[in-house]
Amino acid sequence: MRSRAFATGTTWRGAGKVFGDKLQWIVEEGRPAAAILRIWRVETDKDGVDTEVQELAVFHVDAKGACQYRAVSVKTPSANDLALEQAKVAAASSCKEK
Repeated sequence: MRSRAFATGTTWRGAGKVFGDKLQWIVEEGRPAAAILRIWRVETDKDGVDTEVQELAVFHVDAKGACQYRAVSVKTPSANDLALEQAKVAAASSCKEK
């Protein structure tokens, strides 16, 4: 599981489909607080070789914007459940640098 948080927004070098077909929202008191999105991105190793990576990106969402909280590899056992657990934590977090 990768962890990185940004002040607001996030970027990655897209690959394949780039985005999945579904976005799962965590809603608290009628407002979006977190989201899970399947992404495809490129990861370059130390030798310069590119590999396509598929992840469940977990985002904190608030009135000021959104930031990526965690990313869970889709190869992780129970990846969907783990991403949902992380989204619940992200909902209670903020987009401050970690």
